[in-house]
Amino acid sequence: LGLLIPVALVAGREWRVLASASGWATLLILASTVVFGFEYWKYFLAGLSNAASHVERGNMPIMAMSSIYGFVRAIDASHAVALGTQIAASMAVAAIIAWIWSRKHAGNELRCAALCAAIPLATPYAFYYEMVVTLAAGLFLLRDGFGRGLLAKLWLLVIWFGPVPAMYLQSIASVAAVTPLILLATTAICMVRVWRREHDALSGEALLASNPPGSPPRVSPRP
Repeated sequence: LGLLIPVALVAGREWRVLASASGWATLLILASTVVFGFEYWKYFLAGLSNAASHVERGNMPIMAMSSIYGFVRAIDASHAVALGTQIAASMAVAAIIAWIWSRKHAGNELRCAALCAAIPLATPYAFYYEMVVTLAAGLFLLRDGFGRGLLAKLWLLVIWFGPVPAMYLQSIASVAAVTPLILLATTAICMVRVWRREHDALSGEALLASNPPGSPPRVSPRP
């Protein structure tokens, strides 16, 4: 699930966080190798291959998946089509997260909201119990000032409580997961908010440049 975290940290130039995370990850890898030996990694890779094989053959509960891959498979698409769609979606979401985290006026709350919403979209192996990240996305959006209007409040309710009835509907009616659509819409909301913030900041800078402090106000000549 952490595929987008390095993308976000690099785009946001969070070098200290990236170095710290990389260092701790390396230490954990070395510690697990010392404790369990190199055989651990052989079984780990075999487990990944086995899980991928189960998903490809449809042995996994597709209706319990909350990824783009699961959504496409649930509408009777083949493994190849679903995987291709997932790869394209993962690349698009990674580009969106990189853009949001590279914006100067995005703000940490909006960056984290977008990242939490996009994380399950970047992997084909997201299941219903991993939708807890939508709670974090909603909380970060709320801290960013989202939720002042009626529609915004309703969308926060969808983010926080929507996955629960959606999963129940999937299990009893065998319909495609709607949680990826909720996550996509939430990511799009974050992107639009960042774009507006950047546009307002650029407009303010242009206005300040055209009329710097201390300069006499411009008076339009009378006709």
